[in-house]
Amino acid sequence: MLEITRETTGYVLTEIDRRRDGHKMEIPKVQFDAEKVIPATLIPGDGIGPEIVEATVMVLDAFRAPFAWEVHEAGMSGLEAFGDPLPETTLDSIRRTRLALKGPVTESRRTLSHAECRG
Repeated sequence: MLEITRETTGYVLTEIDRRRDGHKMEIPKVQFDAEKVIPATLIPGDGIGPEIVEATVMVLDAFRAPFAWEVHEAGMSGLEAFGDPLPETTLDSIRRTRLALKGPVTESRRTLSHAECRG
């Protein structure tokens, strides 16, 4: 289980392992400055992906996580919009932000073979 808490120094993402004896063990994972904006690529995906990503972003927003999202396409939605399951604009955004949140995408034989051809 993951827990996000806000502290005076920023946010802390903690993994919590609840053992059968009820003991709680906390392992700090990530801490980020509450004042700093973090650029990130957001890929909603397709199928159930957009719903999952929307719920995830709502949770992050509730904790005032300082992400500045750049929304891009991938999977079948990328193939339909750009003729490519992994459009160059999506890759450019990921390279620039160095961080991405991706929802599930539909994979078909066509999207996989197209991506494989690009190497």
